[in-house]
Amino acid sequence: MGLDDYIKRFAGCRVLVVGDVMLDEYVWGSVDRVSPEAPVQVVLVNSSTRTLGGAGNVVSNLAALGAKVFAVSLVGDDPAGRDVSSLLKSLGADVEGLLIDPSRPTTTKTRVMAAGQQVVRIDREKILPLSAGFEDKLAAHAEKCLEYCDAVLLSDYGKGILTPSILSRLIDACALAKKPVIADPKGLDFIRYQGATVLTPNLKEAAKACSMEILSQDDLEKAGKRLLNELSLACLVITRGPDGMALFFPDRPSLLIKARARQVFDVSGAGDTVLAVLGLGLASGADFEQAALVANEAAGVVVGKVGTATVSTEELLEALTSSADSISRKFRTTKGLAEELQAQKARGRKIVLARGCFDLLHSGHVGFLAQARKLGDMLVVALEDDASVARLKGPGRPILKLNDRVRVVSALDSVDFVTVFSGDFVGLLKALKPTVLACGREDAEDDFKQIVESYGGRTQKVAVEQGLSSAGIIEGIKNSVN
Repeated sequence: MGLDDYIKRFAGCRVLVVGDVMLDEYVWGSVDRVSPEAPVQVVLVNSSTRTLGGAGNVVSNLAALGAKVFAVSLVGDDPAGRDVSSLLKSLGADVEGLLIDPSRPTTTKTRVMAAGQQVVRIDREKILPLSAGFEDKLAAHAEKCLEYCDAVLLSDYGKGILTPSILSRLIDACALAKKPVIADPKGLDFIRYQGATVLTPNLKEAAKACSMEILSQDDLEKAGKRLLNELSLACLVITRGPDGMALFFPDRPSLLIKARARQVFDVSGAGDTVLAVLGLGLASGADFEQAALVANEAAGVVVGKVGTATVSTEELLEALTSSADSISRKFRTTKGLAEELQAQKARGRKIVLARGCFDLLHSGHVGFLAQARKLGDMLVVALEDDASVARLKGPGRPILKLNDRVRVVSALDSVDFVTVFSGDFVGLLKALKPTVLACGREDAEDDFKQIVESYGGRTQKVAVEQGLSSAGIIEGIKNSVN
């Protein structure tokens, strides 16, 4: 089976997530002055959003890929706890195992964001030992859910849910039931995860757990083999950020999986994505290497988004399809792009949209797109599909078919995303709502001005190099041949 076959099985998987759920709150605003009371910035709040964090983000990743999720955790008897419960339910997760402890607040992280930058983070939490009663209830409910699940994910953020007793009970229960248990560890004492199927520390965590620096491949091998043997793991996955992953096995040499070069907006939650997708890979029947390859691609998608993000099945399949060609990672469907741009705009980024056929890309096109990119923070290029180009340009056009045009335009540094439309540019405008619509010589700026201004955007005429056109180049080739 190919990797795409396993991904298509994700929607049929049932996964148990046990760990520290949190509420991530983002307060979005702008800064234009310093406080007269103290040397600090004054943030004018525009909006706020609340999302699931910690183990909750693992649930979000699983749900985005169609899995049925059973969540076992603890929240406080407070508005944040009720928000967590509501958000989990909205994802279709089973929350029967979400217990309420009135003695502690729900862990909440509030990030104040301005101009795309985090100004300050405010944490509300109280890390207390679990009472024996809560410990037994959490473990018992997790053991009950295990009967219905294909894999168990342990998301440890060090907030006190995954006690040594709960970890031991769950790992033993998974071994008895022959279900894979994958743990994302926290702290220095990794012995608590002994007997897990897979452990997924990052490079820094692995180094601290081994009380050593990992500065070379030899260091990495030494640390990996040590953790693998001491913890009796079937596989150890050390995530290495832009360097990919390192896999260690008891019975064969280690394996390095490289990460492809990509534009990184935010690494928040990438570890949650790795845990979720690795678990789904094993639940769907993939082996360790196959599951890690898919998880590596999934992490690459989410770091290209802002905040704690998820990856869709469509995005993951596209990423794997384009694994030999990283520039096509800039391509987005209209629906996926609309969601991504909405999040970017909420964070204060200005989105520029340019449209065209871009058949036989020439210096005029390159100059136009370079100028358009300067009008904002991100440039989206909307390409007419082949049928539309044929209607606009006549028989024999386009010379370059759609897939080739997507690849050529994506290769430009000035371009952040590429999408495709079929004649209905007004529909695309209404879906994407760019901050600026960049208009070239072939654009009728007035045709779209009213639409763009209706949602608060603007149109901008961009100078284009005169005397160059794809039609002219084609005609010149014909004449030279004749």
